[in-house]
Amino acid sequence: MIKINMEHVDKRAAYGLLTSSVVPRPIALVTTISEDGIVNIAPFSYFNVVTASPARLSIVIGKKMGSLKDTARNVFNNRKFVVHVVTESNLVDANMSAAKLPSNQSELSVTDFTVEHSDTFEVPHLKDNPLYFECVLDQYVSFEDSDMIIGKVSNMYVLEQLLIDGKVDVKALNPIGRLSGNSYAKLGDFITLKRPE
Repeated sequence: MIKINMEHVDKRAAYGLLTSSVVPRPIALVTTISEDGIVNIAPFSYFNVVTASPARLSIVIGKKMGSLKDTARNVFNNRKFVVHVVTESNLVDANMSAAKLPSNQSELSVTDFTVEHSDTFEVPHLKDNPLYFECVLDQYVSFEDSDMIIGKVSNMYVLEQLLIDGKVDVKALNPIGRLSGNSYAKLGDFITLKRPE
């Protein structure tokens, strides 16, 4: 067994070790809107459920040279964002949305995504996405190199055919997980174990 003292590992090496160890990670594809009305789309794999009641999700967004990225700045400015699940059908465009673009250019210009608004939420969602959450900023934690955003879910939207007995049919959803480097994972074989009483 090799001991790695993480306090003495540089940022790049730590990133490689962590992102190749904590796998697969779900991917949040987040839409926000800037003060100038520009739609921003970006993927984040530091993403998870925080609480169920009330429903909360967390996303960690790295800083760019010590400054907020567009997604974090937009969330802090208008407190609203939409989280979509990355699936096999939208992976290519989700990956393209990670392109480094200037703040005044929307990722809509480099992807095939289109957006639409719900009746009650100012931030648009991705049209034809099978599952998404409309979120309002609840809390955030600022770290040296990133910001953790915790959003309270106002509304969840899911295709009716994906719901079975009050749960999402994960196989039909076809979510994609993030591995390390340029690698992603599809769902593999399922293992079912009953929890002990």
